[in-house]
Amino acid sequence: MYEIHIDTENDSLFQGTKKAANIWKKKSATKVNNLTQRDIEDMFKLEQEDYPREIVPFADHPDFLSAPEELKQDVLSWGAIAYNNGAVSAEEKVSNPAFLMILRDVFPGTSHEAIKLSAAQAIVDESYHILLHTYGTNIIYRKRNLKPLTIPDYLPSRILNQLKENVSLTWEKNLLTLVFAVVSEASVNAYLNLIANNTTIQPLFQKIAKLHSDDEYRHAKVCSEIIKSIYLHFNQDQKNLFIKTYKIGLEKILAHDFDTWESILVQLGFKKAKEIINDCRNMPEKSHLVRDYTFHKKFAEEMGIFELLDFDFSKTKIVN
Repeated sequence: MYEIHIDTENDSLFQGTKKAANIWKKKSATKVNNLTQRDIEDMFKLEQEDYPREIVPFADHPDFLSAPEELKQDVLSWGAIAYNNGAVSAEEKVSNPAFLMILRDVFPGTSHEAIKLSAAQAIVDESYHILLHTYGTNIIYRKRNLKPLTIPDYLPSRILNQLKENVSLTWEKNLLTLVFAVVSEASVNAYLNLIANNTTIQPLFQKIAKLHSDDEYRHAKVCSEIIKSIYLHFNQDQKNLFIKTYKIGLEKILAHDFDTWESILVQLGFKKAKEIINDCRNMPEKSHLVRDYTFHKKFAEEMGIFELLDFDFSKTKIVN
């Protein structure tokens, strides 16, 4: 049984969180979106590609360029499915578990009513994002008549699971989830906007990414305020694990998932699949889909952990 403590005092400390909670009904995709099943069907265009070629890590590889066009289109469709599945996994296995723990007072410093309300609202948002991305996956399968493939889970979810396996205490596992959630919430816009701002791919996927991205701007701000409150109550061991894990999250959250791409190419019967991926793995410039650490740099400075992170924020490359 969980004991929930609600604090209605110290309002001045949580003005940003209160503001986010108050505008939720006007800004959340669950409130402003009127995407219907008819819209979903009408917005899918068979003649348009499902995923931007320019963000495929091997898009310029000679062996990919020389492949039959139909096979390349299948790769792009599976790239879109992996993207949608990744969004679902991030919400299901990273973000929502963290927000639920905040709601249930698992972490100290989360008793203010604005925090509780914002966490509950974020859970609704994330659940709706799961629905949106499920729409995207389902229609690709149906319209493209794809054969089933088995692809790895979302890369950050896999890394988080590996980190959890290396610790034994409950508070450590909970803290790992919290850190990955805040890194994810503050990073996902960089990826979503690569889809939301791309006019060459499916209008439906642009719409889904835009709705999702708009929500995440609010979530990033809310998360930063909540984490600041939690961090103040941490002991030194908890602070040390937070900083160590935050750096891992920054390094991995927007990395290309070469294992997933290799799995797709191999199962589609792509010639020299492993060679193509190995070539990309060995090119440092191909390591990350996008690097945008603007929010994280400011957050680390505000938290007083910038120097402790020992992370090269100069690698930031913003993609609008």
